Amino acid sequence: MTTGSIADIFTALGTLAMAFMAGSAIRAWRKEYLGKKQIELASEIMIIVMDFQDIIISARNHVTSPMELSEIRNWLCEVNTRKQNIPNSMLWPIYEDRLACLLPIHRLNKSSETIEKFSEILNKCLIYFGEDIYKLLVEMYSFLGKIRQASEMLYENPNNLEFEAIAFANDINNPISKRIFDIGEEIKQNLEPIYKDQQIKWKKLKKS
Repeated sequence: MTTGSIADIFTALGTLAMAFMAGSAIRAWRKEYLGKKQIELASEIMIIVMDFQDIIISARNHVTSPMELSEIRNWLCEVNTRKQNIPNSMLWPIYEDRLACLLPIHRLNKSSETIEKFSEILNKCLIYFGEDIYKLLVEMYSFLGKIRQASEMLYENPNNLEFEAIAFANDINNPISKRIFDIGEEIKQNLEPIYKDQQIKWKKLKKS
């Protein structure tokens, strides 16, 4: 074997070693990068889920104010004004004594920015955490349509207890309220371990 051949072999081995080291570095970087993304996304998801829960709780609250009822009436008038320019459109009748039935729709409309953030994160959840959390979030999101529809139907049928039970939370055992809470708890149990180590260790003042 010539000196040149030996040199070529060492050069080839060196190249392979460098390629292996580069590959290992890339894999290590990818693992670290994905780990950080998962931590960031897990905490982001929990914040959005909690905000989403608050929105639904607020939307289904019976308590109202004269200002909210006035806003709903103005909203109905605006909708009817727009519909007048659309052929064959059905106008909303304005029942002064039923305006509170539309509270859930009105409040959800005012929370559209947070709801949009919730919908935007769905695909990220599917990519990083799989179908289980994706299905839970889709189920939670589906309650928006049910609440909106029940609120609208209640406006037309104010004595319908079935619509009322969906549009509003009458008690803590309300099926929708309980299901939304359970979904949030299941998501928390699975995501909290991912970001919990990143939380600061809170120090309490010592009692004097």
